[in-house]
Amino acid sequence: MNVSMLKSTVKHHRFQQASFIQSACGPYVIKIDYLADDGKTSSALLKDKHNQVMSFKGLSQCYQICRKAHIREALLEQWLPQLEACYDDTEAMNRSHSTETHALPVRF
Repeated sequence: MNVSMLKSTVKHHRFQQASFIQSACGPYVIKIDYLADDGKTSSALLKDKHNQVMSFKGLSQCYQICRKAHIREALLEQWLPQLEACYDDTEAMNRSHSTETHALPVRF
């Protein structure tokens, strides 16, 4: 999904949620949850005009992109490899640290 498609998704009331995802203190990516044509929720990462996933150095850049599409809130999801090292069962880690329960809502 590119920025133009994101704006259209918001305009046609198909937008559901934006998430700013960062892994191990790396760059952020923006994940968009939206209603697909079949009525089911779908997800896509925000991409540029060359169909490459866009990455951002800081939250202010993420905010700026979302504001252009009239989005004013998102979930902040940060993943640290240290969490994986603390668990010997990956499924237990995912259940314990799911993004649904540990994502931080942000407004901008």
